[in-house]
Amino acid sequence: MSSALMDDSHHVLYEGPEREPVPSVALWRDPLWMLPRAFIVPALQQLSMWAGYEWSPLVAFGAYFVGLVGFFTMTASRFNRLGKKYGMYNQEERGRDRIPDESVDIMGEGILWYFTWRVGCLVWNFYDQGVNPVDNFSWSYIVRWQLWFIVMDYFFYCYHRGTHEVDFLWRIHAYHHKSKHPTMAHAVLSNHAQHFLEIMIIPTLATYVVPLTFHEQFVLYLCLAHIETMGHTGIRIHAANPNTWMSTIPFGMDLTIEDHDLHHRFGKSGKNYGKMTRVWDKIFGTMEHRVESHAAKHKYF
Repeated sequence: MSSALMDDSHHVLYEGPEREPVPSVALWRDPLWMLPRAFIVPALQQLSMWAGYEWSPLVAFGAYFVGLVGFFTMTASRFNRLGKKYGMYNQEERGRDRIPDESVDIMGEGILWYFTWRVGCLVWNFYDQGVNPVDNFSWSYIVRWQLWFIVMDYFFYCYHRGTHEVDFLWRIHAYHHKSKHPTMAHAVLSNHAQHFLEIMIIPTLATYVVPLTFHEQFVLYLCLAHIETMGHTGIRIHAANPNTWMSTIPFGMDLTIEDHDLHHRFGKSGKNYGKMTRVWDKIFGTMEHRVESHAAKHKYF
């Protein structure tokens, strides 16, 4: 299953010459890739409304469901290409883990839960078929965007650290940590309790603190999915989280691919609990130093 998403070269040891330092990618590159694709379905809905046709909640669910699936498919293809180009972290020691045959079914269920819950909860709680998408975005979106991710990351940090430090909670999370060198497929490899908490409860709590409209949330959720997947790829590049780098790089709290890759290598002992930033890891002393990318600098252009 993981080979269907990532090339076989990702799963084997690197046996070439000594590798160059970890390359940095321009900070504008990921937003330039993500945002035009994230706005495709809202733009289609706006065109439909200008033509005089409003989308019912059922039509909206179908359209936005397909939009999320399509975005994920494009994301997976992109990460596969980047992995082939740059290789993987720690690949001199071990290739990326494959999905065990016995885990294929639960991973498939996880993918279905992810798409269905994320879009279904959004439509159920926030959709208004009479509202134009173009009217659903305001000038304050960029500020609320940054605040939402930091607030969401606080809720996630508390939950995530708890699952590592409290033994009975570890049972919720242990299945996800069967992989020490994950691929993008492992991002959804977990039990249903973890899916429920991470897909529905934690993002919803963040939205109660930092209000967002339906369309603002959809675009944000696609960009969230991009990073949830990216953090499990292990691609050997230095690229700050495009959703939060503006508010975190000045304080040394930005999150990169290697940070979550190290988290999986630590297993239950933890470190790097943040999902979108290292804000709370730095504040609470659970931030681990980078290994291969410690000397890499951010490239703005």
